[in-house]
Amino acid sequence: MESNIGDTFLYKNVFSYNMINELNMELDSAMYTEYLYDLAPRSKLEGNYISISMHNEIKKCISLALSEYVNIISISNIRFYSQSYGSTKAHYDVPLDGKSTHTLLIYLTDTFEGGELTLKCKIPEDGMKNSNEFILHMIKPKVGHGVLFNKNIFHWANEVYGTKSIMMIDLFIKN
Repeated sequence: MESNIGDTFLYKNVFSYNMINELNMELDSAMYTEYLYDLAPRSKLEGNYISISMHNEIKKCISLALSEYVNIISISNIRFYSQSYGSTKAHYDVPLDGKSTHTLLIYLTDTFEGGELTLKCKIPEDGMKNSNEFILHMIKPKVGHGVLFNKNIFHWANEVYGTKSIMMIDLFIKN
């Protein structure tokens, strides 16, 4: 697990199984909008479709889980995605609110095959952050776990077989 979030990432448990079950029960009644994303259809649900109490509980769990690693200034744009097959192309995340610096992906399911997240991170040269060398980190999705990374990290998700559901949150973090 990496603790310097600058050009690396943090992967850790964020939600308990109880929280995941409550969230998935609430999401089961929600209507997802299907759209074509990259190489396969994906379904999307904006955060305002969940209850205010669930929204507040999500923010509380995130703040608690990450408090020893980062100073979170704001949590915004909670979105939910579901994908049954295909992969995502390599990309950088865009701050939808114009100020968020990091993305937090939380896995809501892990009953699928594949779907690993690959992050292309710079290798610091003698502690300097201007290296031109990169290392690939592959994250195997585990339910309740989250991956926090800077939006300037190039990443993609591998082919998924089954249904992968994730929560994507934009965070503004002061390092």
